[in-house]
Amino acid sequence: MRKLIFIMFNLLLISNVYAFDLGSIAKSMTSSETKSNSLVDTISSSLGVTNTQASGGIAALLGNASSNMSKDNVNSLTKKVPELSSFMGGDSSTSNLLSSITSNATVQEQFSALGLDPSMVSKFTPLVLNFIDSEAGSTIMNMVKSAL
Repeated sequence: MRKLIFIMFNLLLISNVYAFDLGSIAKSMTSSETKSNSLVDTISSSLGVTNTQASGGIAALLGNASSNMSKDNVNSLTKKVPELSSFMGGDSSTSNLLSSITSNATVQEQFSALGLDPSMVSKFTPLVLNFIDSEAGSTIMNMVKSAL
C-alpha cells in the first residue's frame, strides 16, 4: 500500500511539473508567431480564452495526438499545416515535454494548469479538427481525430 501511495504521489508531482512547463511553453509561444496564427485567434475569440491558454490547449491536444501517431503521420500533418509544428515540439526540449502528454487525463491536467476547466477540452477539439480539415483535408483530420 505504501508503494502505491508513493507511486501515485510521484506521478502527481511529475504531472504538475509538466503542467508548469507547458504553461511556460505556451507563454513563450505567445509571440508575434502565435498572434498571427489563425487557429489561436479562432479559439481565443470563439471560446473567450487568452492567446496563452489557446496555445497551451492546442499544444496539449496535439501533443496527445502526436504521441498516438506514427512519425510519418506527424510529418504529413506538419508538412500540410506547417504552423502546427510549433505546437508539436519544433525543438527537442519541447518535443520531449509534449511526448509526455499521452492520455486524455494528462490533457485535462494541462488544461487545468493553464487555468482552463478540463471540460474545455471538448470545446477545443472540434475547433482544432475543423482547422486541420480546412488546411490539410479530411484524411489527415481523421488521422488526428483517431489519435485523440
